[in-house]
Amino acid sequence: MDFPRTCGIVLAGGESRRMGRDKALVCHNGTTMIERAVEALQHVTIRTIVVASTSDKYCVPGAEVIPDLYPGAGPVGGIVTGLTAAGPGCHLVLACDMPAVKEAILNRLLEAAQDYRKCDAAVPEIGGELEPLCAAYRDTAAPKLAAFMESGRRSAREAMKRLSIIKIPEEELQLLDPDLSTFININTPDDLAALNDQRNQHQTPNT
Repeated sequence: MDFPRTCGIVLAGGESRRMGRDKALVCHNGTTMIERAVEALQHVTIRTIVVASTSDKYCVPGAEVIPDLYPGAGPVGGIVTGLTAAGPGCHLVLACDMPAVKEAILNRLLEAAQDYRKCDAAVPEIGGELEPLCAAYRDTAAPKLAAFMESGRRSAREAMKRLSIIKIPEEELQLLDPDLSTFININTPDDLAALNDQRNQHQTPNT
């Protein structure tokens, strides 16, 4: 599915304290998290931007790495940075620690944000909570989120209250991704081990 002027924005500016090392460079199935995120977005966008603490922190084929305008201040600043660089249009934002994202989910988010032109974002709702780090944002969200950052607040879910959003309900998302694996975050070594165990179970034939 083609969408005009669409960029993919990978958020890779976190400190990875719970992982104990840079989780963007953690490997799963032979590929780093950041490479998986870039690859997933490249299937549905025309340009891919990685927002990192510095522009020389990563080198990912086919992606442009840019410095976070709000380094160390959380994901909302990364979203603002990415949207500002992307310019006019509707763009996908994806955290680098979501390695099982499904292309069908990304396309649905873009479709929703394109259809509802008065919205600032199309955001999944999982378990009654918004998931703003795998969502589609229009450029109109950037100044509103920048104002939120300037207020000194940092919570991504709280920032969504500043936007006009379309919520994509869990039931609809399950039609495209039955186990909602798209929304699994890898924050700790235990999370990574569980993901690897799950993959091994799927690969092991029943006897």
